[in-house]
Amino acid sequence: MPHPGHGLSLPSLFAKRFPKWGGSVRLRHTIFLSIVVLFIMGLLASIMLAKQRATLHHAAEAKALAFTQAFASGGWAAIQDNLYRIQEALMTYPPDPDVRDIDLVDHDNMIMASKIPSRIGLILEDSEWMQLKQPNRTAFRYTETREGEPLLVIVAPLVGQGRTDAWLRASFSLQDLHQEDLRLVIQMSLITLLLMATVIASLRWSQNRISSILRNVIKQLQDTLSSGNPVTVPLVSNTATPAPPRETVHSQRGTLERLDATVTQTIGLLKTQSQALQESAILLEHKVQERTEALSKAKSTLEKEILERRLAQAQLEKINRQHQLILHSIAEGIYGIDLQGRVTFINPAGASLLGYAIEELLGKSIHETIHHTHPDGTRYDRGNCPLHGVFLRGTSQHADNEFLWRSDGTRFPIEFTSTPIREQEKIVGAVISFTDITSQREAEIKIQYSEAKLRQMQKMEAIGTLAGGIAHDFNNILTGILGYTQLAQFKMEKQDQAHEYLEQVVIAGKRAKDLVKQILTFSRQTDPQHQAVDLRVIIQEALTLMRATLPATIEVTTHLCQSPGMVLADPTQLHQVLINLMANAEYAMREKHGTITITQDHLLLDSHGHDRFPELVPGSYCRVSIQDTGTGIPTHVLPRIFDPFFTTKDVGAGTGMGLSVAHGIITSHGGTITVESQLGVGTTFSILLPCMKEASSVSSPDTGQSELPKKEGHILFIDDEEVISEMGQKLLHHLGYT
Repeated sequence: MPHPGHGLSLPSLFAKRFPKWGGSVRLRHTIFLSIVVLFIMGLLASIMLAKQRATLHHAAEAKALAFTQAFASGGWAAIQDNLYRIQEALMTYPPDPDVRDIDLVDHDNMIMASKIPSRIGLILEDSEWMQLKQPNRTAFRYTETREGEPLLVIVAPLVGQGRTDAWLRASFSLQDLHQEDLRLVIQMSLITLLLMATVIASLRWSQNRISSILRNVIKQLQDTLSSGNPVTVPLVSNTATPAPPRETVHSQRGTLERLDATVTQTIGLLKTQSQALQESAILLEHKVQERTEALSKAKSTLEKEILERRLAQAQLEKINRQHQLILHSIAEGIYGIDLQGRVTFINPAGASLLGYAIEELLGKSIHETIHHTHPDGTRYDRGNCPLHGVFLRGTSQHADNEFLWRSDGTRFPIEFTSTPIREQEKIVGAVISFTDITSQREAEIKIQYSEAKLRQMQKMEAIGTLAGGIAHDFNNILTGILGYTQLAQFKMEKQDQAHEYLEQVVIAGKRAKDLVKQILTFSRQTDPQHQAVDLRVIIQEALTLMRATLPATIEVTTHLCQSPGMVLADPTQLHQVLINLMANAEYAMREKHGTITITQDHLLLDSHGHDRFPELVPGSYCRVSIQDTGTGIPTHVLPRIFDPFFTTKDVGAGTGMGLSVAHGIITSHGGTITVESQLGVGTTFSILLPCMKEASSVSSPDTGQSELPKKEGHILFIDDEEVISEMGQKLLHHLGYT
């Protein structure tokens, strides 16, 4: 029976409902070990079943892969031309009970050939097919039919001449694999039952052997309990604790249960005696403790008061030292003022920022000393000074657009916070903290400049992409116009007036092609012929071309470097850039006398110069500057001068493409072009191109053209534009080719 005062636990309730369970440890152990064996065998069976299933699936995949490889190795080149042979091969494929269907699918997901002819022409649109269709690898998928039959689907690409021509889709039945899984489950179940029977028999034999030994121990303990007497222990309080009554150990229980009950009774007697001794010792200890506490209480109170005074004094000294260290260590300037604006304290950082010694500022009127001013330099009245506004408003003040003056007469921008000092709800002074933000302002200016440069670069890139696309389409149209115009000229005599009209069409078309070439150059769509060139030679050649067009009122001077200015560039494009810039300079001085000055020198761009030209990498650059004494360019126009089709010239005087093309050419050569202008003084364009490490010459390309054999051979003419393709065919027919 349960001990008095103990609640009934779940095992106790279970034992009460099933008496055999509560009365026999052997039964509980037997059932527990049977469950453990069953769990272990179930786990082992699951592992073996998983390995068996993986092995069978691997074998099925290998079989399917071998099938597809065997089909792919058949050499079905030009599948579209061999569909009949492929369909015949699928229809006569050796019977295999595991093969359900075989399909040959093209790029449009249509079945071109199939083992089941009725499937030919079907379009596969299910998600399973879309996932398995891979251009360069074989894919597997395990699925099942509507009737529940398991299937393995394999999709393999058929590759010919480096590209995928079609996909082979085949499905295989896995019914035999599932039957093999079921057979393995039955075998493992039989083995588990046999092992459980063996374990239970062995356990019963071992329990019988142990029971014979425990019976002797139980008998000896029962004899000891039968001869015992009630135990009483005298306490300080003159009370006695009787020993608990002994329980009768029922012989109907199992051997282990009787041993447990006997040992429990013996331990209960020992606990009763030990508890009585402990209670007596506790009472004696309480008496001694009460007398000791009365003696030490007065001593503790006195020591506590002394310690609290010492701690308070040490804490006060520590706080003072910390305040001093903070004021001396902080990087911000901090000072205090009274109601009259006199300095009560200032830290070393504040005195250093203002250029004074601490002693020079203490007791002085801070407003009169640092000359606090507006951003434009005008001085504040003391009543309007933001630093003293804390006295008028009674709240903290903050600003980041103020200026203070140093002792040497220079000023610097600051960010400050002014906070009132209150004593008994009354303002008695203020604390001002300020920071020199000169470096922050400089960084903001650099960031604004870099952002402006980045926006300009992005804008030019977007416009270049648009112009390139339009130019390519327009070039295709011009090719058709010029080609058919020349074909029309071939069909008539040169003396015919219509021939002359068509010649004007050809001339206009070539002018349009030149414009397209400029647009392609701007958008970086052409392939320039780069070679080693000396900028001095390019400048002289450009001047030779321009002198005939320059009026006598304009003088040209050059300042060329003695050493060669070798760059890797397209000479024709550099001629175009220089001529465009000199033409703009001539237009700016057309209404008056002026001078064009061309300067060529070298520039070494280091990491500091990279801030000015962020689009360039540090290194050596050749610089060409073209300066005029014209009217200059307004400030609001400068950001747009490199935009395509933007011009300030009169109608008909320019297309707005010159500077855009020049900008595109220079940037495509890894350089940059800048402009500086002042109204009424003139404008300077500067070109920077990377210098070659070594001055080397590049031989001129062979411009000779070999003549095509006339009326011999066959020519393949291909173009994505139908009009151009037809025009080329007719032109070749006219020349005698087929």
